Amino acid sequence: MRQRTTCPATPRAWTVELRSHPGGLVLVCPQCPHASGQVAAASARSAALTHLARHARSDILPPHLGICQCHERGCRWHPRHRGCDGPIRLLLACERGGRVWRLVDACSTCAAATAQAAVVPDTTPARTSP
Repeated sequence: MRQRTTCPATPRAWTVELRSHPGGLVLVCPQCPHASGQVAAASARSAALTHLARHARSDILPPHLGICQCHERGCRWHPRHRGCDGPIRLLLACERGGRVWRLVDACSTCAAATAQAAVVPDTTPARTSP
């Protein structure tokens, strides 16, 4: 009898960093190694959020397949608590004064424990019954 293989979890965690550059700021994304680009300081935050949104839109997952990504990484993004619990939400977090932005699937408990973060509202249109 063959053992059943487990499906690997799809990691839904993206991070972008705004780094200083002689001409201003550069947006760096580890998932897009060749997509780094210079951005104006005035629009840097907007560019970072737009880039993260593109990742999330291109990697849509049914809600029942969501996994709390911070738990996958040992919960280093927030203070220690009793563990992951609650529905999975898309969480936007900011670190180092706006230099690092992270968009990640997180459970409600971890989302509430994460500093400088906000749950992204679900924008999927609700089905209407006839």
